[in-house]
Amino acid sequence: MQFSNRGAFSSFEILCVIIIIAIIMSVGVRYMGHIAHKQCISRLKSQLAHTQNALSMYYADAFIRADVIDYTQAQSILKHLEKSNTSKCAFSVQGSKIIAHIGIEYLTFTLEPSTLEKNPKISCKLSSALCKDFSDRILDK
Repeated sequence: MQFSNRGAFSSFEILCVIIIIAIIMSVGVRYMGHIAHKQCISRLKSQLAHTQNALSMYYADAFIRADVIDYTQAQSILKHLEKSNTSKCAFSVQGSKIIAHIGIEYLTFTLEPSTLEKNPKISCKLSSALCKDFSDRILDK
């Protein structure tokens, strides 16, 4: 019986491979978390733009028809934001405020005018980093 001159991997070599794989995986997990965060912002931004457009269409239609604004209809358009939410990427509507939940962070949007008597403008404070992500604006220092 012949034995090969080549031995098995030493425990040091196996330990080095495990450490290298762990480093690569830690970088990958952080990168995937960043991608999930950006996807959530993108999805919520799209929902918010769709809601703003739906509100504008409703108020424009009521103006053209000379109808009285039905506040419950405007409120139901806003409540539509709460559909298709996930636990870490969601909107919640609370009175005249819309709160975006992104992972463990949140961003508050306000409706102006809050009474919904005119077409409301949905906005947030640009001093917040999340608001900058939503609006794609970079403020000059």
